[in-house]
Amino acid sequence: MQTILNDIELDWAELKCLAQAMQAGGDPSLAKVAQRNIRQMQRHLEDLAAALQNIDDAKVPQSEPLRQTLSTPTPPPPTPPHEEKAPILAERIRPAGDLRHALSLNDSFRFSRELFGGDTSRMNEVLTQIGQAGSLDKAQEIFAREVHPEEGNEAANDFTELLKKYFDR
Repeated sequence: MQTILNDIELDWAELKCLAQAMQAGGDPSLAKVAQRNIRQMQRHLEDLAAALQNIDDAKVPQSEPLRQTLSTPTPPPPTPPHEEKAPILAERIRPAGDLRHALSLNDSFRFSRELFGGDTSRMNEVLTQIGQAGSLDKAQEIFAREVHPEEGNEAANDFTELLKKYFDR
């Protein structure tokens, strides 16, 4: 379920960025990308609804209304004044984050399109596997096995550079 929530969070951030670009007078074709993003987010929300429906009813006591069993989320602790907050769409590697947070919006679209045939879900699965790899060598092995990049593919080379930066932290 956490994976689905992460996907929804990424979908939301991408959609927000696209909306800002369109308001700033960006390329009109961004509207088609935003519509595709909304459809993808709807699929993720449907997946989440299905996952929630499958949760065992015994976990939630029948005598209590659902809203009473849910806890209010606690806000994140304030950022100390000497630390800079990371941007929503991380343009740099965040040591505490996963590999997906290392991708900019443009990289995410590009890698999805050029390396994964436009299949964002598959890209997220591979990124999760790579993020769990203990070393750069293992990560590159997973990438080669899952993606089968062609020799000299510029997107594959850029992805490999991203992996080197990610595992060099």
